[in-house]
Amino acid sequence: MTRFLATITNFGVGEETTDFEKLRIRLINIFALLAGVLALVFGTLNLTLGIYTQGFIIYTGVFILTVPTLYLNYNLKTKTAKLYLIGVGFIFIDAVVFRAVLNYENRYNEIFMVGYSTIIVVLLDNPGKLILFLLTAISTLIMITIRQLNAGLEITNDTIMAYLNTAVAFFCVYYFTAVYRNALLANVNKLKEYSSTLEIQEKEIIQQRDEIFKNRQLIRATIDSLPVFIGLLDMNGKYLIANSLYEKTFNIPVQEIETMHYTSVLPENILKIHEPLIIEGLKGNSPDFNEQVKMPDGRKIYTLGKYIPIFDAKKEQFALAVYVINITDLKVTEKKLIELNKTKNRLLSIISHDIRGPLNSLKGMMSIRDTMSEEEFEEFNNKLSIQLGKVTFNIDNLLNWAKTQMEGFKSKPEKVNIEKILEQNIDLYKEDLVAKNIALTSSHVVTSEAWVDQESLKLVVRNLLSNAIKFTPERGTIEIISSEGPDEIIIDIIDSGVGISEARIKELQAGAKSIKSESGTSGESGTGLGLSLSIDLIKLNHGKLMLTNNRTTGTTARIILPKNKS
Repeated sequence: MTRFLATITNFGVGEETTDFEKLRIRLINIFALLAGVLALVFGTLNLTLGIYTQGFIIYTGVFILTVPTLYLNYNLKTKTAKLYLIGVGFIFIDAVVFRAVLNYENRYNEIFMVGYSTIIVVLLDNPGKLILFLLTAISTLIMITIRQLNAGLEITNDTIMAYLNTAVAFFCVYYFTAVYRNALLANVNKLKEYSSTLEIQEKEIIQQRDEIFKNRQLIRATIDSLPVFIGLLDMNGKYLIANSLYEKTFNIPVQEIETMHYTSVLPENILKIHEPLIIEGLKGNSPDFNEQVKMPDGRKIYTLGKYIPIFDAKKEQFALAVYVINITDLKVTEKKLIELNKTKNRLLSIISHDIRGPLNSLKGMMSIRDTMSEEEFEEFNNKLSIQLGKVTFNIDNLLNWAKTQMEGFKSKPEKVNIEKILEQNIDLYKEDLVAKNIALTSSHVVTSEAWVDQESLKLVVRNLLSNAIKFTPERGTIEIISSEGPDEIIIDIIDSGVGISEARIKELQAGAKSIKSESGTSGESGTGLGLSLSIDLIKLNHGKLMLTNNRTTGTTARIILPKNKS
């Protein structure tokens, strides 16, 4: 029933209808329904009392007033429905009331005119509202006059007071109903203004929210793309912001980190270092740090960072920002630069001492050659050749070592006969062997060829033979043995010299750029680059060079080379 009445009440209300018009349309439907209900009640009551004519007239009002009005509203003819209800209602009520008065019925039906006047004030606008309202008031006064005259009464002061009372009643109805209507209309307009304002504000809020969301996304994308830890803590030590690097490092989702206390996020070893810094930062200071730290995945990295207090307009701290940069690569680069600087100094030392010294000796020897006899010149020429060979060998070592350090050395491996390479290099040192009375034996059981850069192998063999002769005392021995395995060629150069310390072996195997040169058993000098260069060259040829001390005396240098292309 409630749904049925609600449906009828909303006849004529469209989506584009203003709020005030919706209210008036609903009032028209309510008035029409109420008029129909009252007509049925009063019609039935009249019939019950035996007043049949009056009863049927009232029943007729249901059909000529209620039904057409609702029908017109149902078909969205709201203006016609309003005019029909007011116009027909005025005629019908006026007719019923005048009939009662003219028939000397003392029912005071004219009171309905006062009630009807409220409908006029509410539903109509000026000037129609005022004209019809005045007609209703005048009709009522005429009814009072006719009733007075029909009763055979004269127009007295009481009659005038009756007129005055009726006029006041109509005025009150008009004034207060109009005031209420205007106030209601003003409130509706204010509501519309408020509604418009709220809509504008809502759009602005939505726009601001969207902008904030976009900005937040932009900020999030920016800080997440940085290879730096970015965090923001509140004054209680809880994370307000943490970028994705926190999530990757500590294996905790960012959404969770941004609600957690720093003591629940940072591992114990990191917390031990950073908690004092955070406490200091929350006091308004800006501590920085530069340290090596072990990460949860086991990596050890070098970090550089700072805690920065954040203040509001009142210069009151409300947050603490932190950034942490992984400077491990910089540290590695720094270490390399330090090594390169040492290498540079070493090269300068070699050039100024180990190269310039022999060159000056050669220069001195050349300056006195014209004063020599033939026998002296022959001896001088042999010494000059030996000295020049040593200088050339040292310069070759220096240049090739520099190439390997600058990654400019190009290996061109090919099939090489090992025995031939060894014999050629042994011939180069025959005079040095004779000078120190060193016995050199060579045995070869190699039938295959090695896959190696020929010039690299020659340089390595020369370096190892030179070292063996240099650190082997007079009347010592050097043995060269070559052999082969399924996939490799092995060359052992074994001397009976002073040997090499385990510390130096580890230093060279770890990749030392050079080692300090030591004098040989007969005072021979060197650059300290030979062994380092030999190790690098063999690595470039996919081989190995291993140094070991013999059980008794001396050193074994083992070269392992591949037979075939890797």
